[in-house]
Amino acid sequence: MKWQSHEVQYLSTYWGQTGVTANKIAVRLGKTRNSVIGKANALHLRRLDNNEVRHQKSSTIARTQPTGLAHAIIGLLPFHCRWPIHDKFCCQPIYRQHYCSLHYHASIEHE
Repeated sequence: MKWQSHEVQYLSTYWGQTGVTANKIAVRLGKTRNSVIGKANALHLRRLDNNEVRHQKSSTIARTQPTGLAHAIIGLLPFHCRWPIHDKFCCQPIYRQHYCSLHYHASIEHE
């Protein structure tokens, strides 16, 4: 299955964060754990090693919150349409795959 740009952005944003597992990302995106790990490897994303994790936990630097599409996808439920509209998503009930009827048909027209 082809990865959409907002899915790649979400993966890139959350892949290196402490406590965010490949399984959690997969569930959020409606993909398998293996496809998430494979895509992260293909994008050359890296996780923090144990020393970096310890340093990150002990540092007093404030964490930045995700913005744009990465922030918008957090509020999506599994049955919401994931068609990006500016800085949010359609959120209509899913018809097929990850899109409502209108956006599903629009996506197959572009293939």
